[in-house]
Amino acid sequence: MGGGVAAAVSDYVSNTPEWDHHITMAERPSARISLGPESKFASVTPMPKGHLLRIRQLRRQLAQLGPRAIIHAHSSFGGLYARLAALTARNPVVYTPHCYGFERADLKKAARAAVYAAEWVMARRTTVVAGCSPHEASLATKLRPAGTAVFVPNLGPQTAHRTGLSRAERPLAPRLVGAGRTVQQKDPEFFCTAVNALRSSGVTVDATWIGGGDAKVEAMLRQADVQVTGWLDREEAIAAFANADVYLHSAAWEGFPIAVLEAAAYGVPTVVRSLDCFQDYDFPFVLSDPREIAEVWPQIFTEDGVERAHDFMTRLLRRHTPDEQARALRASYRAVAAAGEVEVL
Repeated sequence: MGGGVAAAVSDYVSNTPEWDHHITMAERPSARISLGPESKFASVTPMPKGHLLRIRQLRRQLAQLGPRAIIHAHSSFGGLYARLAALTARNPVVYTPHCYGFERADLKKAARAAVYAAEWVMARRTTVVAGCSPHEASLATKLRPAGTAVFVPNLGPQTAHRTGLSRAERPLAPRLVGAGRTVQQKDPEFFCTAVNALRSSGVTVDATWIGGGDAKVEAMLRQADVQVTGWLDREEAIAAFANADVYLHSAAWEGFPIAVLEAAAYGVPTVVRSLDCFQDYDFPFVLSDPREIAEVWPQIFTEDGVERAHDFMTRLLRRHTPDEQARALRASYRAVAAAGEVEVL
């Protein structure tokens, strides 16, 4: 529980207050979050260490909550634990992968095939897939054509001030930011290569990575003359976008990144890596190789580039609203009732 998944889960709870939400979670040491008495969860239960112990714990909790309780499982391990626990408890399962494990670019072909096979089997014990992107929902229907999949949009901050795009002129030293935990999935090396490509082409750029975690990766970023903020809570991380001129999303695989929505909320033009999760979105600036940023960079600050970025961000934020998220979540939970597994009031 940490990073974008934690933000998404918190938003889900805020936007469906008509249900009681109980959370069972394992903390991520590199991205700790606070779920104190002020949280909107009816209960917060830490998970023990060990896969079998976690599954047994979930079975006990489901026995206490009863068969009317809907499990909403998040991410690969959460999805595995919940669906194995539900084999005996028989509770309906709504599953949000936040990027299916078989999309991981760091896995070898055989490992990805094994993960795909596991997801294919578990799909038969999934009542509804609540995908965080149209692409993720589409993958769910391929895993189980007879199943139900709903696109549930992630959210950016709702109180940000759109300070970006105030002028078409390029700042003397534009601030380029990346964001996320300093892990392979977010690919800080891609970000560093892009920064070096810009500087090699004669562009003066102030580069910052919002986030942290792995000390060795943080050191690599600093060696490339990239400032590293270290791990920030959600409010601090969102605020860090306010002074950015361009956001580069460097991740190698994703479900749908909340950081892109955070940048859009502040009007910060975004350059994304060519990923499957972005297929259904018309991002104006896309890279297949980090060195391509040297060619894309001048376009961002032209009048046409500013207008394209502004139009895109407006459309993006209209698609990812609390009302749309609440509507999609309710559709997911109503689909459970339609499957005859539980009555949803």
